[in-house]
Amino acid sequence: MQKILLKNRCWAIFCCSVLLWAGISCSKSDTVTPCLLNSVITQSDSLPAIRGDITYDFLDRIERIQFAGGNFWQYDYPNSSTIIANNFDANEILLQRTYYVLNQLNYVKIATYENSTAQTTYEYNTNGYLIKTNHTENGETNSITRTIENGNIVLLVQPTDSILYRETYDYYDMSNNFNLDDYGRNLFGKANTNLLRQRVFLQTQNMQTDTAAIWLYSYTFDENNQVIEQQIYTQNSLIPFKSISYGYDC
Repeated sequence: MQKILLKNRCWAIFCCSVLLWAGISCSKSDTVTPCLLNSVITQSDSLPAIRGDITYDFLDRIERIQFAGGNFWQYDYPNSSTIIANNFDANEILLQRTYYVLNQLNYVKIATYENSTAQTTYEYNTNGYLIKTNHTENGETNSITRTIENGNIVLLVQPTDSILYRETYDYYDMSNNFNLDDYGRNLFGKANTNLLRQRVFLQTQNMQTDTAAIWLYSYTFDENNQVIEQQIYTQNSLIPFKSISYGYDC
């Protein structure tokens, strides 16, 4: 088992951005074909652990995500360009139904919601990376834009009426061979090329920019060089406030 350890952290603030350099104590191979993800366990220092078990249909499409509390997501595929996501509680009462329409690359381009006039659209660049999300509800549209460099999202911007929210991202020089943020799928464009190392939250109000938070990431790998745990730290802590464990079918 291999593990990346964060060491000797130092920070320097230049203008409105925060750059953090973290040392790594090991490396991993880039050549691996991911197996199917069959479980995700999220643990936080403030919430009970959440476990999701994933099952697939005969085409290796996610069919169900079952959570330990009894609620679950059920996915239907009525045709090659539509996915229906159904969220049920522990008594199998439908809580929410979302309709996804896919583009020619099988990425979600439109999401609509049953019993709602809300709609979300997704825009991608020519390389297949998500660059903009537009959510429209009650006549108002909120947009999130992403800047992609070298196959990685490096900047996310979300304006509101009074505050401009931004996130900047920095990466390890190691390949990311699995879409950990979407249960192993790439429904919303390509996954980042590299593993995330740092996430900085910024907010600007009245022309004043403040650093709201800095998160640091480390990883543990199995013998197949697949990520089996992601640890997330705040900038001044040696103990992660959140960890996510991943199980595979091989």
